[in-house]
Amino acid sequence: MIGNRTIHDISVILGEESFPFPGDPPFSKEMLLSIKNGGPCDVSILSLSAHSGTHIDAPSHFITGGKTLTDYPAGSFILPALVAAFFVKESIQSADVQDIDIAPGEALLFKTDNSVSGRCKSGSFSENFVYLSPEAAAVCVEKKVG
Repeated sequence: MIGNRTIHDISVILGEESFPFPGDPPFSKEMLLSIKNGGPCDVSILSLSAHSGTHIDAPSHFITGGKTLTDYPAGSFILPALVAAFFVKESIQSADVQDIDIAPGEALLFKTDNSVSGRCKSGSFSENFVYLSPEAAAVCVEKKVG
């Protein structure tokens, strides 16, 4: 909490809580130098898929010529957010988000069974995840959700 604001860190820890999407290589970390083993510093090699851990799929992931993450300043992802709880078992539908009162540009975070059950930090992929339906995503775009 900073002042009257709550900071929501939605990150998962790579290698401990994260899990690879099926077919993607898993996260790995190889230590080249280690202070613990007499090295002058810690140096490591990281190997991971772009789908590792907490991430954002840029438009270029689905649209030829779409924006890549380098097209967005890092500050674009630090913004006021509304947390909405949805305890559905499969997907969040357009009717679920239609009446949410959110200002344009504000982020909308979904608290679902994915996080409450620990599924999103379990370290293994589950096909039983709650997702945002395309129609609900379209409503978010209409509302200019950040």
